[in-house]
Amino acid sequence: MEKPIVEWLEKDLGWEYKFPREMRELRPEVSEPIVWKIAREKLIELNGEINENNVEKIVGKLRVVLNSDLLLEGNEEFLEWLRGRKSVKLEPGEEKKTIRLIDFEDLERNSFIVTRQFTVRREHEIRCDIVLFVNGFPLVDIEAKSPALQEGDYRDAINQIGRYQREAPRLYIPNLLNVATDGIVFKYGPTGASAEDDFSPWKRSSDYDVEGVLKKGVYGLLDSEVLLDIVKNFVFFEKKKGATKKIVCRYFQYYAANKIVERVRKGERKRGLIWHFQRSGKSYTMMFAAWKLRFHPDIKNPQIFIVVDRKKLERQMLDKLNNVGFPNMENAVSIENLENLIKTGQRKVIVTTIHKFRDTGDRLNEYENIIVLADEAHRSEEKTLGMEMRSALPNAFFFGFTGTPVKKDYRNTYRSFGPVGSDEPYLDKYSFEQGVKDGLILRLFFERRMPEWSIEGDKLDEEFKRKFKKLSKEERSEILREEIDTKSVIKIRKRIKRIAKDIADHYKEKIEPNGFKAQVVTIDKEAAALYKEELDKHMDPEESAVIISSAEGDKKLVKKYHLSSEEQERLIERFKDKNDPLKVLIVCDMLLTGFDAPIEKVMYLDKPRSGHNLLQTTARTINPYPGKNNGLVVDYFGVFSDWDAALGEFKKSEIKGVALGVDKLKEEFEETIRSLMTIFEDVEKEEGYEAWRKAVNIIESNEKGRMEFEEKIRKLKNLYESIAPDPFLKNFQEEYKWLCEIDISYRKKVKREEKAEREEFGEKTKEMIEENVDVKGINDNFPLYEVDQDYLSKVKEKYASPKERASEIEHAVRSKLHIEMPKNSRYESLAKRLEKIISRRRKGDLDDIEALKKLEDLTEETVKISASAKAGDMGLTSGEYAIYELLKQYTEGAKEEKLRVFAKEIGSMVEKETSNFPYWNEKIEIRKEIKKQIKLLCLKKYSKFDLYGSGFADEALGYIIEHYGEG
Repeated sequence: MEKPIVEWLEKDLGWEYKFPREMRELRPEVSEPIVWKIAREKLIELNGEINENNVEKIVGKLRVVLNSDLLLEGNEEFLEWLRGRKSVKLEPGEEKKTIRLIDFEDLERNSFIVTRQFTVRREHEIRCDIVLFVNGFPLVDIEAKSPALQEGDYRDAINQIGRYQREAPRLYIPNLLNVATDGIVFKYGPTGASAEDDFSPWKRSSDYDVEGVLKKGVYGLLDSEVLLDIVKNFVFFEKKKGATKKIVCRYFQYYAANKIVERVRKGERKRGLIWHFQRSGKSYTMMFAAWKLRFHPDIKNPQIFIVVDRKKLERQMLDKLNNVGFPNMENAVSIENLENLIKTGQRKVIVTTIHKFRDTGDRLNEYENIIVLADEAHRSEEKTLGMEMRSALPNAFFFGFTGTPVKKDYRNTYRSFGPVGSDEPYLDKYSFEQGVKDGLILRLFFERRMPEWSIEGDKLDEEFKRKFKKLSKEERSEILREEIDTKSVIKIRKRIKRIAKDIADHYKEKIEPNGFKAQVVTIDKEAAALYKEELDKHMDPEESAVIISSAEGDKKLVKKYHLSSEEQERLIERFKDKNDPLKVLIVCDMLLTGFDAPIEKVMYLDKPRSGHNLLQTTARTINPYPGKNNGLVVDYFGVFSDWDAALGEFKKSEIKGVALGVDKLKEEFEETIRSLMTIFEDVEKEEGYEAWRKAVNIIESNEKGRMEFEEKIRKLKNLYESIAPDPFLKNFQEEYKWLCEIDISYRKKVKREEKAEREEFGEKTKEMIEENVDVKGINDNFPLYEVDQDYLSKVKEKYASPKERASEIEHAVRSKLHIEMPKNSRYESLAKRLEKIISRRRKGDLDDIEALKKLEDLTEETVKISASAKAGDMGLTSGEYAIYELLKQYTEGAKEEKLRVFAKEIGSMVEKETSNFPYWNEKIEIRKEIKKQIKLLCLKKYSKFDLYGSGFADEALGYIIEHYGEG
């Protein structure tokens, strides 16, 4: 996997490959992550004031940053150095000089080096697969796993990056980002990221027409020019509630921001519309664009307006800008303040609501170096406020951002932001479908429940007639004209009572078991209060809360739920906390837009919604969260009775796949389970262990089959969690149980997962496993033996045939080497030998007996290296370590340090008894004396271990002969 990446980097992307031995010559100190020889040369070359006499002053300051206690704190400061935003007084009496570590104007003056197997050794030793250096500074670590060699997948690469950052943080102080790939998936994450959700794909390349996930990622992200652009313009450090998070642009943010910058730089077209679907981080796209526009040398310090259409969004944008420390930023707090800022042409980033342009007057500033970034363009531009903004800034650039598609028959947004005389629909587009494929958002499903209570025209008439059947036709007409509307019918107590019970039942059965939370969306404040009262009859009152706005004229029932904004914020924070008992928020208008709580999986909708309002409301449920496979809207109002009508204002091509009925989940479940069972059609399911063994052999027999199984079983488990409990699953229960048994068996034997029955399963499947799966039988038949001095004898005792023994050793030793190799290079040659053995065995060049012999020899070497390494860490000889391991078997729960001392004492005794007797192991009297001394130690000094008479002395003598014997 490493080889093609390096070849592409060297051939097309501006990188020079250095062999590991060349890097060792350039960097003789393996504890140093920076190639100081190159760094010094470039500091002198790029800074006229730096020379051999004063370069160490800069190196010393960089070393201080390199030794920062906190990774992200040091990383942020190092980025300032990389961006050329640090100044140093080089000589006494001189002014401070700005120091350049990188030349961003003339890229050819920089050194771009790529190397493989880069080792850093300090408290721990790590070895990175591929590292990219700019001017000697390590900016990117690429961890590449090969599924063909069963090294794991991209998830293992992410975990490895996380471990490396903990064990060797100095390597990551200068770091920009890290890449995890297995050839099938390519993901990158900012410094500090160690969870899969923090890693994103890169799926575009502007300069190269390449195919394939890996190649697109490498050519798109790791082009030397792109990488330096990201260093300079596309990184923020967000500080919130005492925590720091590094933010690196996603690929669509990078390309959208650059398209805006390029359009402004050229000055030919002064408009553009960015449609990036909701939850895609439009605010950051605007901030990245604003940053690059502010500092671009060709754009000459423009005045930039970030325009939103609501006060709440204005506050959120200001908070985001403040949290990242955005420089030279101001909030226009009033119409007068905005008018003054425009007239004086202050070169700042100015945040304002569009409403403040009302009555500002025409042609306040005709300067052309003004750029407007308008959020939620689909709303603001379909009102007169958009015209007033344009009148005030007649020659400005206008770029609109929208999270929902533009209406197909109402083209104001196109006209307002599309270039004059062009039919360009979007300057940049990122759809719902792309977001789902990238894992940025989840698929959304809807379920209509209790349709007899949904509010559709004919049902509304029937309900009205039932409620007022005693009145005359004229009286009913009068009430209908004056009082009765949809809200009145929705709030019929009987209706809310039944729906509230259904919500409680659905939540407890389907949502709560996996730890997710919910919103109930009602038609008005009174309905919210009624739902709260009814839900409290079926759930603990602490589990739900009402968040509504307060008004003096509210009814008494509603006033019970009036809260201050601070109290509401506390409720929201509690809702986001997975450990807090608050599980359901009941709202009517609040929290339907701009509310971000990934733990929310389901929305119970009892309110009319359509068009972009429907998209924005339901998008609350599609943020990724651990264990969450999709968002769900449960519809009581009838919004989804005609999905096409609800979103009829948009082009079908632009809302493709936005929401699907829950029946689609069931269809996918059936298709997936049928496909999986086909893989094992030749296996007799009733054979128990023999069936598990045959199934696992089928999975591991070829790479394609293994990957197909892993992908499909993961999908099946996710679907099960989304559907269960449901009568639909009854017909598939036995097959699902059997496939879970195979999955556990496979991950025990091949993946070497100790707790395979608990890992990667949702709560509903875990419950099924506990009740129906013979986990003990699987553990007995697929034991996980540690690769130690007793391993081969255990394998021989457990497995009769050479084929089974070879298979067990192959997976066990491969797992052992996979874990140990990054920490100890001595395992590397063994890993290569192992893969050759496996390859020859698969091709048929080695029969099972020949393969077994080679695998046993390799295992013995692995055990020796492992014992030597562990013994060295504990201050023991290899013989003492063998005794220590034996003591652990005989003294369960004993303190390791006391066992270490005991083992060392036995070792010293053996040395003393045998030092003057070559070939002592052949002399019966000496062997008897050693055994006697061991027994005495067990009886007297170490009697608390209760080893006397246990057989320990006999076994210990065997180990002593093996490790100390001569002849």
